[in-house]
Amino acid sequence: MKKSLLLIFTLLFCFNFFAQDVNVLIQKLPALNGKEKISTLMDICFLYAPNNPKLAVSYGQQGLQLAYKTKDSLLIASCMNDLSIAYYYHALYDSCVYYAERSYHIRKKYGKLKEAAASISKSALAYYEEGNYSEALKKHELALDLFLKEKYLEGYAKTLSNIASIYEKTGKLEYAKKLNKICADTCLKYNNQDGYLNAMGNIALILQKQDSLDHALKLFLSIENIAKKINNNHYLSSVYQNMGVLHLKLNNISQAMNYFNKVLSINDTTEQLDIVALATINLGTCYQKLNQYNEAKKFILQGIKYSKKSKNLAYEKFGYLKMYELCKLEKNYNEALEYYEQYQKLNDTLKTQEYQKSLAHFDARYKNILFQNKIITQQNAILNYENRINNQQFWIVLLSSSIFILTLLTFVIVLYQNNKQKRKELFYLKKIQDEKERISKDLHDNLGAELTLVTMLIDSEAQQSKQNNEGLLDIANKIRYAISLMRDTIWATSGEQRTLYELGIKIKEFAEKLASPKNIKINYSINGDDIELNPDKILNLYRISQEIINNSVKHSDTKNINIQIAHDEQVSISISDEGKGFDIDTVKKNYGLNNIFNRASSIDAKILYDSVLGKGTNYTIIV
Repeated sequence: MKKSLLLIFTLLFCFNFFAQDVNVLIQKLPALNGKEKISTLMDICFLYAPNNPKLAVSYGQQGLQLAYKTKDSLLIASCMNDLSIAYYYHALYDSCVYYAERSYHIRKKYGKLKEAAASISKSALAYYEEGNYSEALKKHELALDLFLKEKYLEGYAKTLSNIASIYEKTGKLEYAKKLNKICADTCLKYNNQDGYLNAMGNIALILQKQDSLDHALKLFLSIENIAKKINNNHYLSSVYQNMGVLHLKLNNISQAMNYFNKVLSINDTTEQLDIVALATINLGTCYQKLNQYNEAKKFILQGIKYSKKSKNLAYEKFGYLKMYELCKLEKNYNEALEYYEQYQKLNDTLKTQEYQKSLAHFDARYKNILFQNKIITQQNAILNYENRINNQQFWIVLLSSSIFILTLLTFVIVLYQNNKQKRKELFYLKKIQDEKERISKDLHDNLGAELTLVTMLIDSEAQQSKQNNEGLLDIANKIRYAISLMRDTIWATSGEQRTLYELGIKIKEFAEKLASPKNIKINYSINGDDIELNPDKILNLYRISQEIINNSVKHSDTKNINIQIAHDEQVSISISDEGKGFDIDTVKKNYGLNNIFNRASSIDAKILYDSVLGKGTNYTIIV
């Protein structure tokens, strides 16, 4: 129940595909073609998404590329919809939003309103996971309108439950309870017991947050009775887990331990290892409350072991936090610090680990293809030369065998030396790229983790200090900003082909982040066909846009910044403000402007700009 959004996501879009065997589908692929092959590829993508999202993305992209060739818009939209699910599970939320929203627009255009609502809901869930709750709320409201038009009340109720989760996350607990109650009543009307249990469980968790513990316990008991009747061990495990936590808060340690043991009794370590891991860590917490530290340590460490085995980084992180608290109670501060550092490192890498693996996979695949193409080209060149020599050999021998032999030997030696030199160059280029990838990974996994630990320690020191702590907080904020810049650079220089629409999303997010503290409104639009851009253009266009936006926010005194991106025969990015402007004839190019023009020159782009005093400034980048 703690992952209610993910559960609702699964209930809303998982129909009957899980009844199929993915291996059987893969075996059928070579004999299929046309739309049947596309459908099978997308089914495989859907089935792999929860457990192997990287593989799911690979199959989904294959299906989408084949769908493009059919020029069937609704088929393309369906493939984009399924592919967005794979990206969601892969924690690549920008890509999930990109494909989900493109699918939404196509489906809505062709009057497929229920399907369009399903697509935009995925975009909302991705925004939720990124912490962009205002955008998630907007997308859910679009889905609500479409579900109402189609009179699909079950989808309407589940979307309300998703919105309730946003209200809960932002502290509007009463609104969240009301929406979950509407969802529960609707699910009950349509005899959807799973949806009813989930909504009521969410209400119980909200009551727990409001410290209405007795009320929450009564509600969990009623949910337990229903779950027993329908023999749903998944909900029973969730109920027992939450009831154990409630009793732990009430300091009813024996009852809490009883419920955590119930969780263990209905789950095993072969299939539900992550559920077992959480219950085991919670049992260790109970022993800690009883001051039985040895038993507590045994259970918490066992829970961490289960978490590692199930690859559940969230529960592993929770276990490290509990070990940190336990070691502090034992006054074993050195060991406590070690567990705290492990906790912080996991906290930072939780969202970036899969992303880095994905970048490395696609980058390696792309470089491998380039390398193979170069080798094939060289081999073809050698074969062409050999064929020409064989065709002319008879006549050359007749004219002068000695000259022929000398020429042939010279040519072969030169060709051999050239190929040898090219192989050396390819070898060293690969070494350089491998080192760049290693540095990129170290920046994310090591420097990023250490900087995050530093900011948290500064925050902690600032909270404990009775003196003026503004200086410490300012340092922490500057470090967070440095981490953000580092991750933007890694995104732009990853070596992966990215699209114009993905670049637009990044520019928009940067502008909103910078403009929000000054109450500047960002007006954003993008038109034209989407195209892929190479990493060098992506990096320089992104940096140029950042510099222009930064200048507008800092110096223009504007209330609006307009960002328009278009692609016809060329890509154009227009960024304008309505601020105080400057005199073009008298202003000297500062470092920022010089940097803009130097970056534009490096990718053969043009920069057009004009400014009028009192009316604002406009930049247009054309490439």
